[in-house]
Amino acid sequence: MAVRNIHKSFGKTEILKGATIDFEEGKITAIIGQSGTGKSVLIKTIIGVMDADEGEIYFRDEEVTTASSDRRKAIRRNFGYLFQDSALFDSLTVYDNIAFPLVESLGMRDKKKIAEIVAEKLEWVDLPDVGRKMPAELSGGMRKRIGLARTLASQPEVLLFDEPTTGLDPVLAESINDLIVRVNEEFGITCILITHDIQATFRISNYIGFLYDGVIQEFGHPDDLSSTSHPVLRKFIMNSFSDLEVTGCPDM
Repeated sequence: MAVRNIHKSFGKTEILKGATIDFEEGKITAIIGQSGTGKSVLIKTIIGVMDADEGEIYFRDEEVTTASSDRRKAIRRNFGYLFQDSALFDSLTVYDNIAFPLVESLGMRDKKKIAEIVAEKLEWVDLPDVGRKMPAELSGGMRKRIGLARTLASQPEVLLFDEPTTGLDPVLAESINDLIVRVNEEFGITCILITHDIQATFRISNYIGFLYDGVIQEFGHPDDLSSTSHPVLRKFIMNSFSDLEVTGCPDM
């Protein structure tokens, strides 16, 4: 999967100015950068929440943006998106939240099969007994897990995470990051995440892209970026690790 020369403006404000990046199949790629640089805008254009002003998006060598409306919908059924706030339906139980994409997107009608999938995904995120609860009864970390379970239920090939650990304490954040690794390793899903958790990014990612001034300025393995000469990225990484001594942190 890849994006090429993506441009996106809001009024006279140009956010993306030709962003280009490749996402290797079956790997974890993180997009990092300062606040307001367009990370969320980039992944929302990938998932189709926003339309790019210019540029191409490829999935399995097929260009998505110029495909017919029906074809775009079919392609994007292969994508899952975990919202920053989990975006659970407050009026539905946890069970019905997870069942929702199975019924509405995949057209599944076999109630026994739906129940099996919901139970399987709840077990996978270590919350087997919360199916009858409402989202308001869950902690922030539990809602993140339920959001992930709902996304996994539709068996995506590509899963995009928008700030998956925002608002969580360090212990819960680490558990969510570990789940991302499990998703990748156990299901072979291509994972794309944007995050401010730079320490975790260097721990769990196979590749990292640095978005700055509307384009991907640096891209490579974590070790490549840890030895970058890019002044903004170097400062960004150093500031992220300056307050904590972390085993295995980049040797700056």
